[in-house]
Amino acid sequence: KCPGDGRHDVGRQVDIEAVMALLPPEMAEHNGPALKSCGTQRGADDCGTAWKTQVCWQTANKAEYFLI
Repeated sequence: KCPGDGRHDVGRQVDIEAVMALLPPEMAEHNGPALKSCGTQRGADDCGTAWKTQVCWQTANKAEYFLI
C-alpha cells in the first residue's frame, strides 16, 4: 500500500477537506493554508501522487509534519 490510499477521488485529486477532517481542529486551522497551497502534487500514479503531496506537506511545515 502507499500513503494516501482512500484519500483520492476518481480524478486522482487528494481530498484536502477529508485530510483536514482527520486533524485536530487547532492543527487543521494552523496547517490548512499550507495543505491547501500544496493541493495535489501529481505523480505517475495514485501512489506517486500521494507521495509527492506528502513531501510538499512536510516541506511546508517540518516542525509539525506527520504522515496523514
